[in-house]
Amino acid sequence: MVAMRETLRHLAAIGKTVFVSSHLLGEMQQMADIVGIIAAGRLVREGPIQQLLNSEGTVRVRVAPDEVARATVTLGAFGGPDGVTSSVTEPGWISVRATPERAGEINRALAGAGIWATGLESGNDLEMLFLGLTGGEPVQGGEGTFFGMAGTGSGRGPAGPGSVA
Repeated sequence: MVAMRETLRHLAAIGKTVFVSSHLLGEMQQMADIVGIIAAGRLVREGPIQQLLNSEGTVRVRVAPDEVARATVTLGAFGGPDGVTSSVTEPGWISVRATPERAGEINRALAGAGIWATGLESGNDLEMLFLGLTGGEPVQGGEGTFFGMAGTGSGRGPAGPGSVA
């Protein structure tokens, strides 16, 4: 992968346009200058990667599971009604669409409401941005999983339903 990254950087350095479509978002974050994110066939974000990551930051807060509903209401002031989501797979974790610099304010707002954070993470990476914009949830080991074959319309690969194509 390092050799591929170096080759693509070299091509860009000599003035060539390099277009890469990939599900390896960590690699794309290291390599790309400009990214486009497509969801349901529509371009939902495009621009210089650092600008997108800075403007689309996320602060994650962990609270007691029985405090999630109250914390979500309190945090709505930061992320708006669509910018605050609770995790289905990680009980007690709430994601707020806010720049990392606002993590302290978020923590103070929760404390002011009598809700104590037991975890606080801030920042963003391309995968978090992608999942936030497309409404996805991280899937462990999900890379490279394909169902059916393109163009068959049947949803059946050579080995039957759900086969890896």
